[in-house]
Amino acid sequence: MRDIYEHYYRCIGSDRWRHLAGPRCGARPVRQDLLDEVVWTEVLRLLEEPALIQQELDRRLTALRAADSKRTRTQAVERDLARARFGERDEANQITTVRRPCPATSSILLSPVRATRRSRS
Repeated sequence: MRDIYEHYYRCIGSDRWRHLAGPRCGARPVRQDLLDEVVWTEVLRLLEEPALIQQELDRRLTALRAADSKRTRTQAVERDLARARFGERDEANQITTVRRPCPATSSILLSPVRATRRSRS
């Protein structure tokens, strides 16, 4: 005789009362008896063929190493960009410093010009 109470697995993100903005997961509940059968069949298959586990571990390690090298390269590029931006900002500061002379210097440099203009007028 079949149990009249069916049990389900469901995502905790599907609870409306847990999240103010509504459920975060739209996955439907899955009957426990059906899922357990599939999962245990797969577990037994993996235990009978350990090479499958090793292949999966190798695949994940390769993916992790590739992601790590991409992350390292991304960090290097970001560092170079930051240096370039800092260099541009530093050059811009140097240019504005050169373009904006000191008031005392400008009065010394311009005093002969002003004197010449006064003598001509």
